[in-house]
Amino acid sequence: MPAYNSDGNSADSWGADNKTVSGSQYSQIPVGMNYGGFSHNSFCFDDYGYSYGAAMCTDTQKATASAFLQFFSRETPISYDKYDQNMNYANCANASRIDSSTMNLGTSDDTNWQTNINRIQSISMDTSYSGGSNEPTAGTPVYVYMAYFDDIAKQVRFRWGTVGDASDNIDGKDNSTKSDSFSSRKEYSYGLNDVVNPIYTGFAHGAKTDGGCRPNEVDDSYIKYSNTNNTGVPIQVIAQGDITVGGTIISAYKQSTTYKAGKYVAMGIVDKKTSSPKAVVFWSDGLKLYMAYNKNPTTTKDWTSKIVDENGGLNVKCAVDSDGGIHVAYYTTNGGNLKYAYLSSYTATPSICVVDANGAVGTKCTIDVVKNDSKKQVPYISYQLIGGVATYNAKVAYRTDFTQDNFAGADEKDFYTGKWEISVVPTSSLLKDDTINIGLYRNSDGTAKAFTSNANWKSADILQYGGGAGTSSFASVDNGTMNVGSPSIVYGNNTANPIVGYGVESGAIEMAQKK
Repeated sequence: MPAYNSDGNSADSWGADNKTVSGSQYSQIPVGMNYGGFSHNSFCFDDYGYSYGAAMCTDTQKATASAFLQFFSRETPISYDKYDQNMNYANCANASRIDSSTMNLGTSDDTNWQTNINRIQSISMDTSYSGGSNEPTAGTPVYVYMAYFDDIAKQVRFRWGTVGDASDNIDGKDNSTKSDSFSSRKEYSYGLNDVVNPIYTGFAHGAKTDGGCRPNEVDDSYIKYSNTNNTGVPIQVIAQGDITVGGTIISAYKQSTTYKAGKYVAMGIVDKKTSSPKAVVFWSDGLKLYMAYNKNPTTTKDWTSKIVDENGGLNVKCAVDSDGGIHVAYYTTNGGNLKYAYLSSYTATPSICVVDANGAVGTKCTIDVVKNDSKKQVPYISYQLIGGVATYNAKVAYRTDFTQDNFAGADEKDFYTGKWEISVVPTSSLLKDDTINIGLYRNSDGTAKAFTSNANWKSADILQYGGGAGTSSFASVDNGTMNVGSPSIVYGNNTANPIVGYGVESGAIEMAQKK
């Protein structure tokens, strides 16, 4: 993900003294490594420009040595040449394990451990920060929020945590204390001081010495305030699916919710620059699109829910603009269309339209929003066009007509209306059946900002690590390609047009920007 790399000093070999962001910032850089790879990954930025990410490790051996959903904060935990496959188990610096791929669906006396390497799905992240242009501190931290679908518990879950004045300062916990409690943990390689206080752990109980650290108590986990002992806000369950077992953990977190859970989840934060942010979460059970909001997500678990659309909601994604408007993109199987919903506030009635109905379009979509020169908030949506058997294309749509309330991109006969600019991304590559990602660069007020170009990016901005800590060499590349895994900087074409990224059959990520 985009992040700062560790500075590589010998005293900082395991990220122990990263009290400030001390390395260089890259467009993409490895932040973790493990035996089985990562899936369901997500990342976001705070208003200061720091990044935060999460990914589910797909490794598994048995319930007593399960893998984890891992949180990453701002800076790589160690220099790239020191990565090893135990990083998902060692609770590395600047990272924290926040959920497991295993869960006890029984009781402490009659255990029923279930393992699912895809337990955590559809991860959505956002932040809030009230410190303005000042760098975050322990007293004014960045709040990080996460919503996702739990495929074992069959729940749409919401969690939050804070990061203070340093990337290893997750919830103010210091990672510079050595402990021999975990044989697989590197010296000084904490994400949290979890041996001292299991409330803050990612299932890393101090009694475990084999690195497995499965959840063996009712306490669940997250960056902050996630235990069930009334010393904080527990995991907030927004929607509950059907599950027949009623074990200890399920009983603790099973809540009576109005609408059924589903695996498509999106989240956004309203008033994210204030001290009173609000959270909005959208999800779909495969048939309908639902929404819930919480006006005090860090202090209460009081969610107000409603149906947004009776028809659609698959692959739902949302974005909150700089004026507090909420923009939602999703797919409907009834017609195979890309749909869009707009809410002027989290309590407003949604306005809904079909954006594109030309063929099977709208799956694997993402959305972003910027303000144009006319101060209009322009939604940009990237999505799939399924052109045949296992044939995929990337499409981009953005609204151009703001003169009418009826802003549909396609009419009842599936003809284009001209109120959205819609195009296929031209490429000779064969695309994977994967998410089509879109991103825009913006000023602090939400207006579009040009992506800077650099004529030398093909050579001088690709850092490849050499034979030791802190050593590096630069290698040229051909045809605008970059080596996967090497930290790199991606430049634009000096326009404010969106950049689209998607996976191709060769195994690479391809990026494109409109001229």
